[in-house]
Amino acid sequence: MLLKLVKFLSSLLVTVFSFYTSFLYAETRISGLLDLRAVDSNTDISWIDAGLAPTRFAADDDVALGQAVIAAHWQISNALSLDGVTSLYDDAGNSIGINELYIKYAPAPRNPWHIQAKAGSFFPEISLENTGVGWTSRVPLTNSAINTWIGEEVKLSGVQVSLQNLGKMAGREWDFTSSLSLFVNNDPTGSMLAWRGWAMHDRQLRLGEEIAIADLPTIGSEMGFENQSPYYDPFTEVDDRPGYALSMSIKKTRGPGLKYYRYDNRANPVSVRDRQYGWHTRFDHLSFSYPLRTSTRVIAQWLSGSSLMGFKTEEHVDIHFSAWFLSVTEKFTHFRLSIRYETFNVEDRDRTPMDDNRQKGDAWTLGLRYDVNKSFSVAAEYIALKEKNYARKYFNQPIDIGFSQSQLAFQWRF
Repeated sequence: MLLKLVKFLSSLLVTVFSFYTSFLYAETRISGLLDLRAVDSNTDISWIDAGLAPTRFAADDDVALGQAVIAAHWQISNALSLDGVTSLYDDAGNSIGINELYIKYAPAPRNPWHIQAKAGSFFPEISLENTGVGWTSRVPLTNSAINTWIGEEVKLSGVQVSLQNLGKMAGREWDFTSSLSLFVNNDPTGSMLAWRGWAMHDRQLRLGEEIAIADLPTIGSEMGFENQSPYYDPFTEVDDRPGYALSMSIKKTRGPGLKYYRYDNRANPVSVRDRQYGWHTRFDHLSFSYPLRTSTRVIAQWLSGSSLMGFKTEEHVDIHFSAWFLSVTEKFTHFRLSIRYETFNVEDRDRTPMDDNRQKGDAWTLGLRYDVNKSFSVAAEYIALKEKNYARKYFNQPIDIGFSQSQLAFQWRF
């Protein structure tokens, strides 16, 4: 018995030492983004400061740090890598935090069938906009409502396995990909859509970060949800039940692509832990991309889902939510011009008093980026947004409001 234990410990020590030395001498690549903004907004109190406004910046935010992002990639072996992203913001949330951290297995393909896997905390592979370093958008600056919400409340902490059929190696022009993910620590997802509604910004919530909820009458109150913390905390586990996500996609080489994504956190809606409720949130998502020509790209995303929290026989929240957008980007020699239209909606399906979750809105976004060189760029953006948010009546504010926001960004990438 003692001999087996010694052999096991010796083997474990060798394995750990081998992994450590491999990591120590791994190929390292560091990239990042420093983003400074000049802002003009008619928003009174932003959602980041416990308001209900859907935009990130308020009227008193003349100059702001858009974000500072550092992404690190360690190539441990030919097939194994480790990725981490951290970011810095200058606002009411945590100043610095971890956005993503995961290890990925991606061997070089030897035949048309190719398997990849990753484990850790990472964004779902949904967005067609957030293709820059640290899941940022290059143009426009502000994410669509769909991808704003993904950056706020949806992060997979678990494992994902993908199976690809590579058309090029099979003599075809089309690639087929499917994936399955199992995850934890995403049970309160849906609370921001219910108690604030859809938003439009580029502020990501990091692991372990909490953001203050608006002072709504049912939050922490005996007349509503007395066990609820006054903070959103989407990346936590409430019921010890894993959720799942699956996807299927088809894409032509340098051509159109279509992807379906299904998410279900399987949260128990009557569970409470650390003053956070379980929200059973599910959604279906479709994305489509099409290059009209070499310089013109059309993308669209659609998302529809529901979220339930609490006993249906008592005070509870039951919402259905949906959104879609269509965006066209034209690329010139040094410029990129983008225009986007979108709509979003939250339907309140419960009768809990003093908890009206209804929201409906649409927005136009115009973005322009000029690349001075490979590292420096200047970007400008204008957003015109109209929405009805019925929770504003609890603050004696008009339900129907129009928002506008202009931004000028100076960006350095490395």
